Amino acid sequence: MFSCVNYERGCRGRCNIQNDRCNSCVTLNLQATRTPSASSISSTKSSPQAAYSAMTSSFASLAASSRTR
Repeated sequence: MFSCVNYERGCRGRCNIQNDRCNSCVTLNLQATRTPSASSISSTKSSPQAAYSAMTSSFASLAASSRTR
């Protein structure tokens, strides 16, 4: 018995052939994980630093306000 090819996506089903889908994934027509699309690659490479710095400043302001109390 082998784990379903969708194991990384949360499936815990079992199958008899390696790199195959379990009966549940076949019934639900769940596809195996795919390579990232061009749009998702470009969005992840765009500028993760900007989102991080914005979040950091939010936490910094929360930390500063909690120290004054």
